[in-house]
Amino acid sequence: MKTIVPPLVAVSAACFFAACVLDFTKFEGDTGGTGGAGTGTGTGTGTGTGTGSADGGGGMVPVGCTNMTLDGDETDVDCGGSCPPCDNGDDCDDFADCKSQFCAAGTCGPCMNAGDCAVVGNAFCEGGTCVPKHEDGTSCTGDDQCTSDHCVDGFCCATACDAVCQSCAMAATGSPDGICGNVLGDAENECSGTDVCDGNGMCAPLCGLEPTPPGGACPGVCNGGCNGGTCIINCNNSGACQGQTLSCPPGFACQVACGGSNGCASATINCPEHFACDVNCTGSKGCQDAILNCSATGNCNLACGSSNQACRDAEQRCGENDCTATCAGGNFLPTTTCSGTSTCACASCP
Repeated sequence: MKTIVPPLVAVSAACFFAACVLDFTKFEGDTGGTGGAGTGTGTGTGTGTGTGSADGGGGMVPVGCTNMTLDGDETDVDCGGSCPPCDNGDDCDDFADCKSQFCAAGTCGPCMNAGDCAVVGNAFCEGGTCVPKHEDGTSCTGDDQCTSDHCVDGFCCATACDAVCQSCAMAATGSPDGICGNVLGDAENECSGTDVCDGNGMCAPLCGLEPTPPGGACPGVCNGGCNGGTCIINCNNSGACQGQTLSCPPGFACQVACGGSNGCASATINCPEHFACDVNCTGSKGCQDAILNCSATGNCNLACGSSNQACRDAEQRCGENDCTATCAGGNFLPTTTCSGTSTCACASCP
């Protein structure tokens, strides 16, 4: 029970020395109308008595909840019951009487675990307060925080999602957080040896793996359109992509056509993670001084045509999957830099 010190009330000298009765309803508001007592000290403008708040008409705090008296259905002074919930340490009859939503042995207090919040229903304990459980797709740290009772890979998940090569995180599957999907790659080391998740719920050797990309709406960077899950970047006009940075979109395999003179000269081409990346340099100096950044897990192929200096001073930087350069001409070959840790094929132009 809280201790209340009543406020000082200014009264006239006559009332101080003589018996008088203070009408506290002028401060709090009677019941029966809308708005506070117009003749009191509230801010209301009505002339009748009111059922609103003690300030004269907002209705935010029920009448009787600011009179510093234990009355009505309050469980402690001016709180609980129909009044706002009570602080920790105040008396209570039910969880709804407490700000923490936890009432034990007639006293509001902080919850300590999910069990303390069971009576609330669909709630868990966070920072000493029972709060509503999270919906799917919301970040979490434990099963008890989710309405589905499944916290997987840091997100509330619709299912247990506990099979090999499955995840509920968009970063691993490409599907929205909270939806169980198949994993590409093996960031969690679920597969043995050098095998990785193949995108179909199975472990498979990384070398030569070409999973089917999910694709979707064709991104704007694919100016040559999309063929299923393959993005086509067209640089077949003279200087079309010269000096540009071309980043293949996630979720797609990628084909870059550098058929124009200097079509991809001095360009930087970034391949997509997991999926195949094919760069074809057929134009005169089509890929001269270009840099091809292969992804860590996707196949990466550079094809240099017989046109004049098609791949002169070009560089192919390989990842962990198969990485191959082929050249139709024997002069001005590109440089292929193999990964120092990969066990997959890495072939440069002869």
